[in-house]
Amino acid sequence: MNNYFATIKDIVLSVGTTKEDKIKRLQSDLKCSKYEANHYYQLVMHVEGNKPKEPTTAFTLGVEIECFGINKMQVRSMLADKGITAFETGYDHNDQKKAYKLGHDGSIAGSQPCEVVSPILHNLASLKKVCEVINACGAQVNRSCGMHIHVGAAKFTVEQWVRIIKNYAAIEGIIDSFMAQSRRGDNNHYCKSIKGCAERLQGVSDMGDIMTAFYHDRYHKLNVMSYRNHKTIEFRQHQGTTDFTKIKAWAEFLVALIKHSMTNTEVITATTIDELPFLTATQKAYFNDRKQQLNR
Repeated sequence: MNNYFATIKDIVLSVGTTKEDKIKRLQSDLKCSKYEANHYYQLVMHVEGNKPKEPTTAFTLGVEIECFGINKMQVRSMLADKGITAFETGYDHNDQKKAYKLGHDGSIAGSQPCEVVSPILHNLASLKKVCEVINACGAQVNRSCGMHIHVGAAKFTVEQWVRIIKNYAAIEGIIDSFMAQSRRGDNNHYCKSIKGCAERLQGVSDMGDIMTAFYHDRYHKLNVMSYRNHKTIEFRQHQGTTDFTKIKAWAEFLVALIKHSMTNTEVITATTIDELPFLTATQKAYFNDRKQQLNR
C-alpha cells in the first residue's frame, strides 16, 4: 500500500508534464478511473501545498554536469519514472525550458561520456533527482570533467557586469583554494584565470567591450560570451562532480556573490574565506572544510 501511494505522489509531483498528462498516467499506471485519478491528484496537491517548498533562487540557473560511464537510455528511463523529461542529443547548446539534455562533449575522457544539461531552473529540486539517477547509473568524473553553472543575466547593467567580474577576479585566489588543483590559476585551458581580463575593463560602455576584454574567448573561469546566445553569465571553474550537495553549495556561493555585486560598488578586499562579506557562517565553514579536504 505504501508503494501505491508513493507512486501516486511521484506522478503528481513530477516536473515537465501537464496536469492532464499526470491524470492520464495515474489512470494507466494504477489502472484506476479518471474520477479516482482526479481525486488522487487533488489530494496530493492539497497535502503538498501546505508543505514548505524548495526556495526559488534569486536568478534563473542552468547546470551542466560532465561525466562518463552511464547509459543514456537507462538514465532517460529512470528519469521518466521520476517524472523528469530528458532526451539524448549531440553537441547541442539550445536552451530548454522543461527537458534535460543528455549530450556529448568531445573533451570528456572516458567511456560513455555524457554532458547532462538542465533546462532553465528556478530552483534545484529536479536537479537533485537527476543527480540521484545518474549516480545510481554509475556516473564517474575525472580531470577532464567540469561542472558549469549559468546564471540568468538578461537584466544586468554594464556596471553590474563589471562589478561581478572584478569581484570574482579579486577573490579568484580564495576560490582556487577550495577547487581541485586542475582548476586553479591557469592550470586548465577550458577555465583560464580572469585576472588579466578584469584589468582590461576600464572604460567599457557595452557588452561588446566586455567581450573584447575577454578576447571573445569563452574558456575562462567566468564566461561572458554565454550572454550572446543565452543571456547568461557562465561559471566554468568547478571541477567535475555529480554530488548534489557540492553543486548546490557552489550555486549558492555564486548567487550570493552576484547579489552582493549588484548593489555594492566597492571591489571585495577579502583575502580569506572567513572575510568574504556575502557568505553566511555556515557557508564559510563548508568552504573552509572543502579547502582542507583539497589541500591534504
